[in-house]
Amino acid sequence: MECEHGDPVKLMEEESTEKKKDVEKKKRSRVRQVLTDIVKQVDFWFGDANLHKDRFLREQIEKSRDGYVDISLLVSFNKMKKLTTDGKLIARALKSSAVVELDLEGTRIRRKNPLGERPKDEDERTVYVELLPKNVNHSWIERVFGKCGNVVYISIPHYKSTGDPKGFAFVEFETKEQAAKAIESTEEEKDTGDKDGSLSKAKRKHKKKHKERHKMGEEVIPLRVLSNNEECRPQEANAMGPQFVSGVIVKILSAESLPGRKLVRDTLAAISEVVYVDLLEGDTECHVRFRTPADAQAVISAYPEISKKHNWKLEILSGDHEQRYWQKILVDRQAKLNQPREKRRGTEKLITKAEKIRLAKTQQASKHIRFLEYD
Repeated sequence: MECEHGDPVKLMEEESTEKKKDVEKKKRSRVRQVLTDIVKQVDFWFGDANLHKDRFLREQIEKSRDGYVDISLLVSFNKMKKLTTDGKLIARALKSSAVVELDLEGTRIRRKNPLGERPKDEDERTVYVELLPKNVNHSWIERVFGKCGNVVYISIPHYKSTGDPKGFAFVEFETKEQAAKAIESTEEEKDTGDKDGSLSKAKRKHKKKHKERHKMGEEVIPLRVLSNNEECRPQEANAMGPQFVSGVIVKILSAESLPGRKLVRDTLAAISEVVYVDLLEGDTECHVRFRTPADAQAVISAYPEISKKHNWKLEILSGDHEQRYWQKILVDRQAKLNQPREKRRGTEKLITKAEKIRLAKTQQASKHIRFLEYD
């Protein structure tokens, strides 16, 4: 008698066939994505925006009489290695490229159109972005600024010693209008409302949407975007604030409130040069920035002497904690720069200065004079 549900062997074979079809479908989908990524990457490398700046690739093209570059050169690039090292797969992908073409053997490629003169409006189409997150990458920047227009080039400078991003980047758009839109968008975010301090519903909604663009994980990144004109962006490292140096931040923990900033500075300055003490009154934790890693290490080495007078715990920040603290430094500095400065006349400045001098003298005198209260 035949089983109600059919032949079990046949059912198993059908299930196995379906699974094989699913596996093959997923495999084809992955291959299609790789092919798309290859074309996107190569089109960027050989595109106008990158090739005008990429001296190495330009020289390789110029060495060839017919403008062709061997596909094996592309395989040697790190970004291509992450996608594939198969030259035949690269050749297959580039058949659909709008920027490059293959030779008859399918082993070399060249631009379809010759490279023209470098555009004169490049700076006007480029914006300078600072206060970037520690683990920023090209994809994140492209996603954030892609809503303002077509991003054609991104440059993220890195420190040679550590390979970490320096916290700023240059983003080039297809048009000047798109670059202007990127600057205007961040300026709108700084707007805290109308004169009476209230925000309209439309503005709150826009502000919320705009901040969502700057999220990385659960952290909202407060970006600053400026024109790339020479007079608008910082010219010196000092203008950009403290530059990241690994191993120079010492964290101090105390069971009770720490003494004033001056006492902490004086205590540590006897050992190494102190650049800055980040301490608020009443805090049990503070951070001290030194000029060099050796200065910070010298303080740690002197801990036995320090512990005789102060019940402190000392540690040099590293890894993610260090990166987050440096991000805090940049954010705090930017918040300070954004504070409106009240313009005062010369007379008012002199009066304020005199009041400060008088207050300082009063405080100094109170250290030596004591008044007893009687009933």
